[in-house]
Amino acid sequence: MFTPFAFFKKPKVTITAPPPFVPSDSDAQAFITAAAITNETQQTAIDNLVIGLKADNIWSKIGILYPFVGGNQTSHRYNLKSAGSYLLTFHGEWIHSSTGAQPNGINAYAETGYLDSSHGINRHVSVYSRQNINHTGKEIGVSFHIIEGESGYGGSNTLAFAGAYLGTQLGDSYSVAFHTTPDALGLFVSSRTGDGVAGLDISGYRNGTLLSTMNTNSGYGIGSNYTTGKPIYLSANYYYYVEDGVPSEFVTEFSNRQQSFVSYGDGLTSAEVANFYTRVQAFQTTLDRATK
Repeated sequence: MFTPFAFFKKPKVTITAPPPFVPSDSDAQAFITAAAITNETQQTAIDNLVIGLKADNIWSKIGILYPFVGGNQTSHRYNLKSAGSYLLTFHGEWIHSSTGAQPNGINAYAETGYLDSSHGINRHVSVYSRQNINHTGKEIGVSFHIIEGESGYGGSNTLAFAGAYLGTQLGDSYSVAFHTTPDALGLFVSSRTGDGVAGLDISGYRNGTLLSTMNTNSGYGIGSNYTTGKPIYLSANYYYYVEDGVPSEFVTEFSNRQQSFVSYGDGLTSAEVANFYTRVQAFQTTLDRATK
């Protein structure tokens, strides 16, 4: 007999949690594991960045890449290009956060252990700057001079902001390419190309757009390419000096700008720089730390 007030049990509903994110790229996975990145948004951003750079044939041109993701000094040490090598060694006072790594501009710098001579005449350097601070100092720097009597030569690989200019040296410490820039925010790329016959051109880019191109024939040899054979430093300039056979070395020109992406490697064409910016900006946007 039907009872209108009878109660019926509702079937039990089991809610299954979605499976954890698994990176599809092995290099991304190696970095995520080594740097102990547990946040899925960060994992996704890293995976997409690596996949995109490989699709654009840029990945193979990169020697070192520091994405400064993870929010702490330990995770910020790792090199995305090869998670087991060229880990950063931080010196001085740094502030590590979800938006990047910021040195104090007084005594802070980071050693990469990566030699600038790892690449030939054509090379690039990139920095994603998140602060428009009018402060002297190198975002990346390694330089040397050798003086014997009245003659000398030198090599430098540096990137710095000076007021309204982006200044870079790629291989020749006697030539600086200055590019006018509206500010110091975003992804800056300096790339050296050419065959050396009439000097070598250094092109400066901001957010994928060409600022200018300068010929760098300093008079010390057309297309001079004096690599230092020394390790690249971040947020300062490692300077090696030899005068009449007597060597000295020191760290100078400290920067206080926050960095959230740094790379060094082979030279990039204008089309590759545009693609590079698209991938890096998507990475920064996913992490909610893009400047523009």
